[in-house]
Amino acid sequence: MLIPPIILFLDNGFIYEAIQFSIPPTLVPMTPQEKRNALGAAIRDQREKQGLSQARLALMIGSSKSHIWRVETGRVAVGIDDLGRIADALDTTTASLISF
Repeated sequence: MLIPPIILFLDNGFIYEAIQFSIPPTLVPMTPQEKRNALGAAIRDQREKQGLSQARLALMIGSSKSHIWRVETGRVAVGIDDLGRIADALDTTTASLISF
């Protein structure tokens, strides 16, 4: 028995899951906490790829090491201004940090 492939796609912060051409998509929204966790993980991954410490990144964006830690662990929401500064410091785009 051949099982149709499952397709995942993103739209406006929601993850849709569907079996190809078989059923309509099922809406699976991410919670705000899940979004903060995903963003924090992306920032941490990019920072580590560049060999930067949390303290160094904080210095680069005019913040504190504890704030970077809270962002990376999803403990705080990140404003657009901070997100822009973080992306610039990591030499990437804000879009590449938002995987949802």
